[in-house]
Amino acid sequence: MLSTEPQLTENRLVFAFHGTLSPHPSFSKVNLLRNTDCIDADGKEIFEEDYVRFSDTQELGVVHYRDGAFYIDQAMPFEAMTARLLGEYQDQVTVEGSSLQHPEWML
Repeated sequence: MLSTEPQLTENRLVFAFHGTLSPHPSFSKVNLLRNTDCIDADGKEIFEEDYVRFSDTQELGVVHYRDGAFYIDQAMPFEAMTARLLGEYQDQVTVEGSSLQHPEWML
């Protein structure tokens, strides 16, 4: 059940849910992306599966959630990048888009 009206933030429609969702055909193509509670260098909210670019190296990374934390992982197959904790680098990255906007960037 929706707990609040949908809200548009940073060009994204966000729904707040609580309780359990029963399977419903209209939800078969819905991607729910978690807000990381992190803000990039330009003041934009960072969401799971966002593509972020490091200001110093221009490396492109993608935000993933695993092991209880959000990480920035390698986004492009030709870039060699070590996974980094998002919270430690949020002020050094800018959001470039999401995997939904740029599926061609996915590995």
